[in-house]
Amino acid sequence: MPSAENMNLSLIVLLTGLVVVFAALIFLTFIIKGYGALVSSMTAKSKQKAADAAARAAAAKAAPKVSAPVAAAVKPAVSAPAVQEGIPGEVIAAIAAAVDYTYGTGTHVVRAVRRVPQNRSAWGSAGLAESTRPF
Repeated sequence: MPSAENMNLSLIVLLTGLVVVFAALIFLTFIIKGYGALVSSMTAKSKQKAADAAARAAAAKAAPKVSAPVAAAVKPAVSAPAVQEGIPGEVIAAIAAAVDYTYGTGTHVVRAVRRVPQNRSAWGSAGLAESTRPF
């Protein structure tokens, strides 16, 4: 049977451990919140600087220039992608939509779509089909 002295010591060690652990967790919570606030304030300042620079650039662009004629910006026409025979239009549309979704609107252009030559043996193709078969 444990003595009362051992039980008392065990209880003190248990409570001390709990207090230390929870104090450390609270301390870490404050550190993480402070770091988050610091990063958000720095981000807000950089966004404000970028907005000010854009406003200054827009104001400078809006100012009329008498001495130099302004050339109109000509956007090159986007042509249809070069497509290999036998690929349906729906597949081309799906590929173009996937590229547009993945990389963002207007950042990439699909210029050509062609089939990849089959370089696998019959055994390799069978293994690929077996490995990628739905459940």
